[in-house]
Amino acid sequence: MGPGVYLRHYLLRMNPILLLGGLAGAQTMTAGMAAVQDRSGSPVAVLVYAGGSIGHILLTTWGTVIVGVTAK
Repeated sequence: MGPGVYLRHYLLRMNPILLLGGLAGAQTMTAGMAAVQDRSGSPVAVLVYAGGSIGHILLTTWGTVIVGVTAK
């Protein structure tokens, strides 16, 4: 895990389950998401997992749009 995870956990005092769910979502790692759910016994981390997946979709879509608009 990178320093961002530690920063969010210790400095911003974010819930570690939400942090791990977000990390699994950012990497679109379904097996990691299942492990977080099994270990925590709660489906709460799925809420953050979806945000990471939506970010990938928006990045792909808007990247194509920006290249199309700026191409001459």
